[in-house]
Amino acid sequence: MTRTRLSELARGPPTTASFQFIDSPPNHDGNLLYYAGVLAPEAQFSDAKLNPAKKTVYDVPVKDLRGSELFLSLEDHGLQFLPFPYHLSLRVDSDKQEILSYINSINIMVKKLLKAELVFTFDYKFRRNMNYMGESDFNQILKDLALTNDRSIADPASFMTHVDATPAGAMRRLRRYLSDKESKEYLDHPERYRIRIINVWRPIERAVFDRPLGLLDYFSTVPEDYVKVQFHTSTENVGEVYWLRYNKNQQWYYINSHTPEELLVFLNYDSDYGDGPKCIPHCSFQHPDYPESSDRQSLELRIAVISRKDE
Repeated sequence: MTRTRLSELARGPPTTASFQFIDSPPNHDGNLLYYAGVLAPEAQFSDAKLNPAKKTVYDVPVKDLRGSELFLSLEDHGLQFLPFPYHLSLRVDSDKQEILSYINSINIMVKKLLKAELVFTFDYKFRRNMNYMGESDFNQILKDLALTNDRSIADPASFMTHVDATPAGAMRRLRRYLSDKESKEYLDHPERYRIRIINVWRPIERAVFDRPLGLLDYFSTVPEDYVKVQFHTSTENVGEVYWLRYNKNQQWYYINSHTPEELLVFLNYDSDYGDGPKCIPHCSFQHPDYPESSDRQSLELRIAVISRKDE
């Protein structure tokens, strides 16, 4: 299969930025366990290495995909931009029914786009720029969110390069939302169904300039870059994500001046990726051309997509 590389599609002027990575040995072989949550780990995770080391890498090149965004494909690149001129007046304190109406419209669009049998949004987050906060205040917000699971509180923009779910974490999370009958039908028959978890991300209020979303090309990574890290998604549930180790061959991309009328769809998990991308590591970054005080706000949906393999 011939795939146009992201490097060939990056037409806008590049920039440089700093990104945060985990600075710990890889654990893709399952021998090490890291825990990075703001709540204490459960007893069964007591042997985890708490608060794994992090490092910031400066002056990382980031290429701009503006001008080629409509040539991107979820199947080929793990990310796709879609025009969506939906008047989005949503805010973190919006009426719940307004938020659910938006979620439903996105679910319908995704189901049609990916020819899926079942699509549902299992989580959503509002985020905003909180560069002005110290680390203790930042961690307190994360702790409040973990304790309450309150979506009326905006999350800080993420600083750590990550993927939202490992394969094990993805399956564990989906089983929480599916009935036993649905789990047996969809999750226990990999020969019949392709399971994907995608993120649908967009700015709200205004275009994003100062903390755009950096997107790491999956094909520029190696297995040793992916480190499994566990944390509490709430007081009852433990999630498992990937944090990324840095390597100099990694290639970063973004869309400059991302507007609320553009949806970014990107892949976090794919049970049947073949020779395509498995996921898209990502995080926000401070664009050097824009002030840190800009009020960057965004809304993201985490969506399960289940498709029959024979369709």
